[in-house]
Amino acid sequence: MNGQEIRDRLLHSYERSYDIVKPSEVNGHIYDACASYHESGAKYVLSKKAELWRISCHEHAYFKAVEELNEQDVEIFLTDLTEWIEPKVVREGKEVPDTDHMYTLVTGIFFADKPVADSVKKKIRKYRYYKNYRFSLRGYCQVRLLVFDTAEQKVFGNRAAWELVKGYAKMFRS
Repeated sequence: MNGQEIRDRLLHSYERSYDIVKPSEVNGHIYDACASYHESGAKYVLSKKAELWRISCHEHAYFKAVEELNEQDVEIFLTDLTEWIEPKVVREGKEVPDTDHMYTLVTGIFFADKPVADSVKKKIRKYRYYKNYRFSLRGYCQVRLLVFDTAEQKVFGNRAAWELVKGYAKMFRS
């Protein structure tokens, strides 16, 4: 199974809950797809006008299938993240997100057909991005990086993506 087949299989599983845009342009760079998920919850008394609290949670996943994943591909995504995704998608151009914002997860998912170099693996595994807004009163943003290495039939990612790695590693076992 190559990277594009895995990407299509993964996108198919995302279709039920996520809004998917194919292809997606971010800061002048083209990604194969962007999947967005938005969830909101509230607690109120007697009527919806007497709202006690409200939360909103978001997730944005950017998919990219490449023949060989190199450091430049990863750097382009990380630059897009800091220059465009976090300020324009997460904060919507404001100084901080809205008052009901709880968290936003941004996931970069790469699919590589050739084996991934050790330097790229190290860069991805060590990457951390966690930004809180107003001492977490306005929520936080966290970045997860995930790589499907189809040549070695392995999945790896950074520490924030460990749950995804654990779940998606089963794709290669079946």
